[in-house]
Amino acid sequence: MEWTIAGIALTIIGVVAAVYFLVRPRSKKRRKKVAAAEISRRSYKLSKWSMLVAVVGLVLTTWSVIRSPLSEDDVDRIARSLEQRIGQNIYLDGLPSAPSDVFDPFARGLDSMLAYRWSGAISEFRSSMKEAKASQLVALHNLIGLCFLLPGKLDSAEQSFDESRMLAREFEDTLGEAAALGNLGLVCQTIGDLERAEKHIRASLKLYTETGDIAGEANQLGNLGMVCRIRADLTEAQKNHSAALTLHRKIGSLEGEAADLGNLGVVFQLRGETDSAEEYHKSSLTIEQRIGNRQGEADQLGNLGNISRARRGYIEAEKYCQEALQIDREIGYREGEARRLSGLGSVRLNQHDIQGGLVFYYEAIRIFREMGAMRDVGILEDAIRKLKDTIPPQGEKP
Repeated sequence: MEWTIAGIALTIIGVVAAVYFLVRPRSKKRRKKVAAAEISRRSYKLSKWSMLVAVVGLVLTTWSVIRSPLSEDDVDRIARSLEQRIGQNIYLDGLPSAPSDVFDPFARGLDSMLAYRWSGAISEFRSSMKEAKASQLVALHNLIGLCFLLPGKLDSAEQSFDESRMLAREFEDTLGEAAALGNLGLVCQTIGDLERAEKHIRASLKLYTETGDIAGEANQLGNLGMVCRIRADLTEAQKNHSAALTLHRKIGSLEGEAADLGNLGVVFQLRGETDSAEEYHKSSLTIEQRIGNRQGEADQLGNLGNISRARRGYIEAEKYCQEALQIDREIGYREGEARRLSGLGSVRLNQHDIQGGLVFYYEAIRIFREMGAMRDVGILEDAIRKLKDTIPPQGEKP
């Protein structure tokens, strides 16, 4: 703040002085003593130096604004936004109250994560590590793991989470270990190793339960439910998501409640029970709108679009997807924007509008690629290849 004030002051002084030296009035007495040309030369020289001072002030102001540390409130806001985006609690340990040489690069890294600048975030977290101690290192390795996990760099993510887990054990940081184990479960789930995913998630769940961390316990029950969903064990998935919902309601977490209701909606949709699925998604949407979680609102609108598409109500499906897409773009939720575009592409393809569907798919691929989400790029490109294989060459009847 001090540097910002100094920069602004220098800029104002420089500009005012420059204007004064260029247009200042000259008395008759002064004109008699000094030739007019000499006065102009001196005024021009003084105005140049004044403008230089103004430029220095402007540079100083810009630098101070760019480099100014985020506050603890800023960090809390960013962390909550990231948690809503990835659907997981982010373990920060004592980083929000750390000394500036640890806090400042950590806060900038968190801000970079919010803007999908993964490499920049990793660089800032590694800078923070130079002065970080004990469980702060656990949290920083966990954050770096997320920066690898979210764009799909799974080997590096697993390595970072495992490093966090080992450090947590070394420093007897139970919550840090629980967070690392939960994230290792997400990596294994993503690569399809469901046995290891369940093992890590259950180990994380056990630690959260033992420490009385109800939010962490609910979170891991939700993760366990997702593993069961992938296995098509929908009864067990419903059981875990319902247990998570009970815990989130117990602690008054509306964000968690909305997420659990949405997950239950997906379970019922997979069962083909679209009426129940719609009820859960609308309940989730109501909460998301009430608490002002626009990202969650967009996600639930997208889920309702999926239900309409499953019912072959393509006009309604497109309406829901377009509403969600508008919110995604307003809040800068790039992942949501790409997923909504992909959904719109599928709606168009269901209506046999192949060219329209491909336009949406290619736009989604462009965004996923810009985000570094190459796994999602591969899924869509594979879908396009399969689609093109079904289209007969021009002039040939299908």
